[in-house]
Amino acid sequence: MAFYKNNRSELGVVLLQKKIRGYELSEYINISPMFTDQVLSWHGSENQKFNIHMLYGVVKDPEITQILLIREGDKTAQIINNGEYSIWYSLVENILKMPITIRATNKKGEILYETGDVGFWN
Repeated sequence: MAFYKNNRSELGVVLLQKKIRGYELSEYINISPMFTDQVLSWHGSENQKFNIHMLYGVVKDPEITQILLIREGDKTAQIINNGEYSIWYSLVENILKMPITIRATNKKGEILYETGDVGFWN
């Protein structure tokens, strides 16, 4: 899987397949607006053909060091630092369930962003 930014400032997700000499594009997974007014953007995408269920987005606040998926038992998302911005993602085992509930914290564990319904999943 790979992320890319196109010339319209959209964040794309593609599936790559390893070949003898490098990689080949296998499938487009999703494309979404890259930036938001929030400190964290998020998008959900599913591809039944490849059994991919994922949440991903962009981290605008450099203070954010951890992203938790509350609906997945506080599963921690991966954060990829790319200099000017960071991309986060998490692959989940089953279909995405509503309400999507995400919490972002700093090094001290202070909540900097939260969306969804935490009480619904507790």
